[in-house]
Amino acid sequence: MGERWIRLGAETLIAQHATLSAGMSPEHVPERRPLLTIGDRCVFGRGTGIVANWGVTIGDDVWTGHYVYITDHNHGYEDLDVPPGRQIGRHEGVQIHDGAWLGHGTVVLPGV
Repeated sequence: MGERWIRLGAETLIAQHATLSAGMSPEHVPERRPLLTIGDRCVFGRGTGIVANWGVTIGDDVWTGHYVYITDHNHGYEDLDVPPGRQIGRHEGVQIHDGAWLGHGTVVLPGV
């Protein structure tokens, strides 16, 4: 979703069943463009999910194992009487630097 808000670097490989998503919905027009930037020569393993609503920047030569999840937003937990999915939580950009390796099942949350 949000292909027009995604910038993909040269020679980057995205395995089967991975998802890239930019924006809150197909109609969302973000203030920041692109929302998701992926550098050159990156490799994302099977089942990886990257969701950018605020801003995710991934450098060059970043590799992941399978089923890695990267997001720049989350739901809240403050009010115990309201389901977490109905609470707005932390939204903060994510930056993964050149050459990083994220192993199988890694979860990267807002502000990393």
